[in-house]
Amino acid sequence: MSRNRVIVLGAGFSVPAGIPTQQRLLNEIMGNTETKGFLEEEPIFSKKYLHSFIRIGIFLLENYSSNNIEDLKGKYQSILDFEKNAKAKIEYIEETMSFFESKYLVNLEVPNETKELSLEGIEIYDEIIKKLSLDKSKLEAFTVDYLTKLMDLKRIISTKMEEAKLEVDLEDVFTNFDKSIKTKANLGSYNYIQIEQLRNDLLKIFIFHFASALKGLDCSKYQSFIKSIKGKENISVISLNWDLVLEQLFKANGINYESCLAKSYWCSDSNKSSNRGSKNVCLYKLHGSINWLKCHNCGKINIIKRTNLQETSLFDDSKDDKCLACKQIDEKSETLLQAEIITPTMIKALENQLYQNIWAGAARAISNADEIIFIGYSLPSADFDFRYLLKNNISKNCKIKVILAPNDKPKKANQYINPEVRYKKLFFNIVNNITFEYKGVEKAKFDV
Repeated sequence: MSRNRVIVLGAGFSVPAGIPTQQRLLNEIMGNTETKGFLEEEPIFSKKYLHSFIRIGIFLLENYSSNNIEDLKGKYQSILDFEKNAKAKIEYIEETMSFFESKYLVNLEVPNETKELSLEGIEIYDEIIKKLSLDKSKLEAFTVDYLTKLMDLKRIISTKMEEAKLEVDLEDVFTNFDKSIKTKANLGSYNYIQIEQLRNDLLKIFIFHFASALKGLDCSKYQSFIKSIKGKENISVISLNWDLVLEQLFKANGINYESCLAKSYWCSDSNKSSNRGSKNVCLYKLHGSINWLKCHNCGKINIIKRTNLQETSLFDDSKDDKCLACKQIDEKSETLLQAEIITPTMIKALENQLYQNIWAGAARAISNADEIIFIGYSLPSADFDFRYLLKNNISKNCKIKVILAPNDKPKKANQYINPEVRYKKLFFNIVNNITFEYKGVEKAKFDV
């Protein structure tokens, strides 16, 4: 009889794939790193991305530096006004055209058949064509000018953040965001609605760069890990990561998996499903995933599998948000679909039924486990919800193996910097069944 094995993945699992840590990416945004390897992939021609970056940059400068940012706010507001006026003109042109066609020109049911025009109608038609041609050229110039204004402001903000040498802890940012949203209280000069937008802005930036880092994933770095799973039974994987490294590895190596989400909660852009069977891996993503987008109309999770996330309505200016389930379309506010992710915060939002079900499934897997392998997970003290789940569900006879990177083994036996000490303190009653390996996922042996 095969043993029940649970594999727990932390951020260290995704490092060989080139996925940036969340803090590292925030540091690059603020210009606090020597290189900008991940930000080199920025979609500078995406207005949606530029707006998100600018809003986040202004917030960070206002709340974590002594800079006076009123000038930046003024410049951004002028760009927004510029866009609003242009959109109003475009809508007016479209309404005028629609009116004219319905009254004077085209019978839409019979192609190429025109209604009889009066002399007055012909004169009006000629004038409208001339005006539209002129307005079209202005609109094209506006598009270039508008993007230029956004890119220039982004460069100014990036320079100011770099000069300010901001020191910002990501957990602090998200904790403040979540506290403001949960209590509907202001955070500085921002109301909770604006804070919710900022939260979504920051998550969108993370989603873009996490998805970008997956291009050209080198599966060879994970061969020993794949061999330990492929063809095996009774395997459950619990991931605390948002990224899609694991799913890409499974897809590339023909490993079937189940996301362990009740069908009533989600829909997908892919009709393909895993072949159900005894050798499927059960996957529990405790903190959500970058390809889970929640519809704020029907509440369902849109799981994006087939489409590149960088080509979705999150970043493509030519696309509107559209829910795969209820078919609702959001043409203006860009808030219909939002990332369904648990952020690194002291206020974990685990109350909704979706996450309660995921966590309950993970708890069952852990309680039935004969062996558990932790990969790239340092058991941080801030993860008290997951630590509580582990403490309450791991049996005394369970064997535990912890696989960490070589630099995760400091010399000092301090629980704040030494993961090994934290593991032994949490599992003091089964400490004799715990082994540690500091070779990283690439060179690790997955026997327990």
